[in-house]
Amino acid sequence: MASRLRPAKAVQPESSTRWHAKHAWTWGLLLFVLEIMQSVALLPLLLLWMPASEVALWTSLTAGLGLINAVAAAYSQPLVRTVAGRPPACQLPPNWQALARRADRSGFLLLTGAQLVLGCWLAASSVVPGPQAWWALGVYFVAMHLRLAAISRFAWTNGLRQLGRDKRLLVQASAVALILAILLGAALGSALGPALAVLAASGWLLRQSIKACSTLGHNPGGEPAPWPDRREMSGLLLLNLAGYLNLGTDVLVANHFLQPVQAVSYAFWSRALISFALLTGLYAQIRFPTWVTASGRQLRIELRRGLLALLLLPPVAAAAYSAASDMPAIAHLCLLPTWMLFTLACTAAMGCGTLLAGQISTSRGARAFLLPSAVLAASAPLISWALARSDAGVQAFVLGYCIVNIGLLGLNLWFAARATSATSRLSSMAPAP
Repeated sequence: MASRLRPAKAVQPESSTRWHAKHAWTWGLLLFVLEIMQSVALLPLLLLWMPASEVALWTSLTAGLGLINAVAAAYSQPLVRTVAGRPPACQLPPNWQALARRADRSGFLLLTGAQLVLGCWLAASSVVPGPQAWWALGVYFVAMHLRLAAISRFAWTNGLRQLGRDKRLLVQASAVALILAILLGAALGSALGPALAVLAASGWLLRQSIKACSTLGHNPGGEPAPWPDRREMSGLLLLNLAGYLNLGTDVLVANHFLQPVQAVSYAFWSRALISFALLTGLYAQIRFPTWVTASGRQLRIELRRGLLALLLLPPVAAAAYSAASDMPAIAHLCLLPTWMLFTLACTAAMGCGTLLAGQISTSRGARAFLLPSAVLAASAPLISWALARSDAGVQAFVLGYCIVNIGLLGLNLWFAARATSATSRLSSMAPAP
């Protein structure tokens, strides 16, 4: 792998001006559509080809997808910030190969540890119905490692402001995975089919990401880039893993407490609503290099507008659920009480707001919010489990996630206000040139 990281000397480095934010939005929105099709629209088709228990297993496997971004965020964002803060020369630092290899090693160890925990949970929850299901689990876990290695390389393209390049490759990989999932899911009639599809798409994505890095070029005589600070990495990893426990584990809990058919219905609507976090994350990723140097006032205005837009999500989701209940094609996926759906929508909206506020704080190098946010977010499954075991009934687990996200939103907004205010004060105190 190390040899494949070397940039091809015969290739002329690509100009960063070829890739603008508009490219990222174009490809990012298309990626959003394809991800919705994979995680939401594919579920009714899978129910036609395989038992509900196999579809529930597939939703549990794909619940692990958030672990990839959680692990990568520990070192990718600091690397992006380091490269983006340098003078624009469209060249990588001289030690980028060593940093990339170190990122691969760190990512492999962190993701393997997270997968062991997820695998133990699935085994204890009796979500894995048979021997073929274990094959699906193993195949999907390998695919996760391939995808993580690809995403780690996108830190370099994004650092050089080639913001749409990774989105284009992700769109192509998502299309491959969707087509193969339909073909193999229908052919095999089990979760192994879509798992093999994801494996093939992840392998292709890794190959293309390596090729993209080979065209960037580097400056052998430049200043080496530092490996991210260990404390910051630990804080970001803890925060993103806690964020996964907060917004990525509800399907796992639902598969444990609910019957397979109702669990698939829950996964359908939960994935549809939480997918808006993908849009929020896309927005934050595109804006992140700009936030590094933006004024505190600009950041506060941007955050305020984002929160106002998120207020529309719960009423729109409730109206969509009511309309879908009258559609024969998907009425069998509308098995949740209306209050449960509305709670889901409120949780998703607050989760997006928390993500936006947290990313703004991170862009300013703030760290104080990491530990309290991580502790509160990590408590979501425990609180939800306790509520499901209470007299309120198993469906009450959704209230636990909602309660935690109310606290997270308030906490992160407070820290974001502190970070942007401190930036404004420092800017006003800076001497005039």
